[in-house]
Amino acid sequence: MSTSNLDPASIPLPKDPEESSNSNVGITSMRICGTAGSTAKLLAMINARRSGSSSELKITKKIPDLTGHKDFIAWRTMLLGLFVPYLGGRYWNLLEKDPSTSIEAYQLIFAASDATPISRQEAIAHRTADLIAIHGLLLQTLDSDVLQSVDEKTTTGDFDGSKLWDGLTAKYGGKDLGSKKAAEKAIQDFKLGSMSVTTASQQLQALFTQIYLATGGKKVPEEAKIEAILTIFDVPRFRSMRTTIQEQWQNGHPYTFDTVISRFVGEESLQDSSAPTSEVDGARALRTVESAARNLSSTSGGNRTNPARRRGETSNMQCWHCGKSGHRMRACRRRAAGDPPHPQSHLAREANTRGQGTTSFAGPGHGSSAASATHARLAALESSMQHATALLVNRTREAFHNNARSIVEAQARERDAVYHAGVPALANRISNYPSSPFILNEPHQDFSFGSSFGRSH
Repeated sequence: MSTSNLDPASIPLPKDPEESSNSNVGITSMRICGTAGSTAKLLAMINARRSGSSSELKITKKIPDLTGHKDFIAWRTMLLGLFVPYLGGRYWNLLEKDPSTSIEAYQLIFAASDATPISRQEAIAHRTADLIAIHGLLLQTLDSDVLQSVDEKTTTGDFDGSKLWDGLTAKYGGKDLGSKKAAEKAIQDFKLGSMSVTTASQQLQALFTQIYLATGGKKVPEEAKIEAILTIFDVPRFRSMRTTIQEQWQNGHPYTFDTVISRFVGEESLQDSSAPTSEVDGARALRTVESAARNLSSTSGGNRTNPARRRGETSNMQCWHCGKSGHRMRACRRRAAGDPPHPQSHLAREANTRGQGTTSFAGPGHGSSAASATHARLAALESSMQHATALLVNRTREAFHNNARSIVEAQARERDAVYHAGVPALANRISNYPSSPFILNEPHQDFSFGSSFGRSH
């Protein structure tokens, strides 16, 4: 197995008992050539073997039978999911010819508890047993027509799962120019749209894997992957980040597919946190409508902000006779005592407007009949205004309850009909509700004997 293109990673070992017996060297070491990833895989396989947690591997019905080119990718992917978790990934690493499954590595995998490696012959035996087991598992996943095309050596007891895997890959998964071109065109026509960064990266990875399989295991260069990403993510929402990455990459920054995707994922998260979503807008709109309803309730009954007024208290009312605050004209002591209206009182101003003097006003039982008639009309007008105010309050309360019911029903219809498309803008929501019919339509007796009596007090 050639490892000339891999960086060496050395794992020192105690001397091999068999080799030390024929050598004058006191301590030997084995050199496992591979990447740091291969070293991590080797450690995972050692830990899995020592823990002894893996049971016998069985092919389930979920693994599809390989029938030819059309289902090779699905078949390979299902086997990947089956082999990788088993024995720390030992079977899959064997099929991939990873340096972590060399004979020297097997001496470590099956080392004793004191980390003393087994002999080379023992390591070869364990490795051969694994290849035979893989061969048997692969045969269980082949369609009858594919089984007939298997090389004779694999059907006469010369089992080697790695060779069978290579043969199936070369025949059904390798050098498929049609599949390669289809994947390349899919990447070229890829449209990001409103797709999330994670979803887009998963689909791109699937297309890169398709190219890898169609070319017989030739990986897509990182440079080509990054170029594809920068082309696809050239959209308004990611244009600023894309420009930054492109400039850094052209200046020699060591970007990879994964690091570029992570930058776009971070940018997407920032955009989501800074811009309110439709659900947030909807919640805010609903809170605004409910707040307006509560404010309306405070003026039409329930929890009013001025309960003293509802109880009929008159602390802020001004008497039309004496001009003082705190009582009405009917309860005015000066009027009852027969005192004339105060010159600045409402009653005096009304009289002056009509050209009458203040001397014509007196308390009950005093003065002219005109003054008595005026007092009677003022008292009737005050009583009428109280009646109108009470009627308006009742109408307002009834209108609010009807309007509130309409709001709740409209909100329910809105959630059922258009919630999946996002909550409409607040202006649209409020404009859809009918205005409250706060109009006093009841006819009232005209108690005024002059235009000036239309004003309230």
